[in-house]
Amino acid sequence: MTVGCNNRAAAELAQVVCGDLILSDAESTRAHYDIVAAGPMPMWSLWNDDRRLYFGASAYQLAYMLLNEIIYQCVAGNDTLYAIHAGAVHNGTKTIMLPGTSGSGRAR
Repeated sequence: MTVGCNNRAAAELAQVVCGDLILSDAESTRAHYDIVAAGPMPMWSLWNDDRRLYFGASAYQLAYMLLNEIIYQCVAGNDTLYAIHAGAVHNGTKTIMLPGTSGSGRAR
């Protein structure tokens, strides 16, 4: 999976969402996303090839959608034992997943 960015604001958002994500060569070609930030108080858009997935003023909403896309790409068609490095908390009705690198403190 690859993420393109049209400017520094978009690149900073991509860094927050997937800065420590390490993919194999096969995973890196699975999907391409573009983050576009335009204007002084940017309007954001998220694209998957020619399909617009998000357009609006919320960087948070775009980051949320991009993270969901990344998780989907890590799981879809995966026939290995592990799909994503994460910890999770479940209370019976809801689950929170905490992706991160080894040693980042998810299990505490």
